[in-house]
Amino acid sequence: MNISKADKIWVKIVRLKEKYCSTAANYEIQLQPSNSAPQRIESLIITDRYQKSCKAEFPGCYVIETNYTDFSAEEIWKYYMNLSEVEAAFRSMKTELGTKLIYHQKDGRIKVHLFYSILAYAILKSITYKLALEDVHISWQSIKQILQTYMCSDTIFNTTDVYRVRNKQTTQPEAEAKKIYSLLNIKVSQNTVSQKYRL
Repeated sequence: MNISKADKIWVKIVRLKEKYCSTAANYEIQLQPSNSAPQRIESLIITDRYQKSCKAEFPGCYVIETNYTDFSAEEIWKYYMNLSEVEAAFRSMKTELGTKLIYHQKDGRIKVHLFYSILAYAILKSITYKLALEDVHISWQSIKQILQTYMCSDTIFNTTDVYRVRNKQTTQPEAEAKKIYSLLNIKVSQNTVSQKYRL
């Protein structure tokens, strides 16, 4: 049910201001009465007092709390970004390598599973480190998206005689993918390999 009486509306407004007191002071509210019935409220006029100067006066900040008092602000930020990079990398590996859940029953297999995860991260870190030396600072997720454009198709079919043919063909990498491969000293090109063997 709509509320049209001014006193009831002001009661609602006061309650909202009490609930959201930290931001209520930034807004000015006026009641707009109806032309045909002045005792009824037709609309509300809400004005943002700090709309123009909000960004200048409240730009916000990023706060990192640490117990290392010997580090400079730049060093703390660097270590924090490294931590974020490690967390993002392991999130990616949990999805693609299945390291989140370990179904092995024997200790040896569990150790091998974890070893593959650490090895994968070492390769990942080596890639991002080499790119950083070339002044290319992008995340592992961005690298994956760029390299996904370079694909390989595998086609297998039987001939009319007693042979089976297998064709493997790679696509032509796009410019961004070529740049990454070049910085990593990896040679890539469009290539086709065909194999034929008797059934």
